[in-house]
Amino acid sequence: MRVLIVKLSSLGDVIQTLPVVHDLLAHARPVEIDWVVEEAFAPLLGVVLGIDRVVPYAGRRWRRQRFAAATRRERRAFEADLRREAYDAVIDFQGLIKSALVARRAMLTPGGHRYTYANGSELCGYEWPVRFLVDRPIAMERRVHAVRRYRLLAA
Repeated sequence: MRVLIVKLSSLGDVIQTLPVVHDLLAHARPVEIDWVVEEAFAPLLGVVLGIDRVVPYAGRRWRRQRFAAATRRERRAFEADLRREAYDAVIDFQGLIKSALVARRAMLTPGGHRYTYANGSELCGYEWPVRFLVDRPIAMERRVHAVRRYRLLAA
């Protein structure tokens, strides 16, 4: 099984998502895990055991120079890198439109699916249109800690 985690930022949220790697390795063997993350956090994930490939995303930098030729070239290179592999599961742990759009760009295997939240939870960012950008929205408890929410979505 090949899984793509989409958790772009912020540093604390990226770190809180790391237990999912352990869960996947423990319960979905054999599994290969790739992760799309904001480029500033890519070195951190590059040393995490169990993550096979980190795909750096420069969204913050690209927003500052949205229409520059270099930005367009980098975005095309990012998409090509993202689509280098096909995934059985693409999981958007962020629940935001920007992350759901990244998840939609990833290539799926036949029978593969994209997952994210079907609803928001207290103290967690969520943008309701994301449930229409994936084929498997998963309902969450209204009151749930972020780490538990990530683990439930991965399960």
